[in-house]
Amino acid sequence: EAIFAGGFAGENNDSYWLYTGQYYWTMTPSYVYSGSAVVSYVGNHGNLGNGAVQAGYGARPVINLKANTNLVLEGSGTPGTVNNPYIVK
Repeated sequence: EAIFAGGFAGENNDSYWLYTGQYYWTMTPSYVYSGSAVVSYVGNHGNLGNGAVQAGYGARPVINLKANTNLVLEGSGTPGTVNNPYIVK
């Protein structure tokens, strides 16, 4: 999902919507190595990489919808709360 958004492995990119200036995990698993899950991350410069999940980054899950999906959003989606979340119908 990060590559489709404009991210590239090992290349800095601060001009796409996944760039936040912080490291965070994506939902994309890569492989298992020595008992640790290795997952893709977006780096603090917008670069993509892989790391063992034992590192303390945040997570930003992504949901991909088909292009022809009719979207009806309910709720405010106020960041930082669990009250009145977006609901996709």
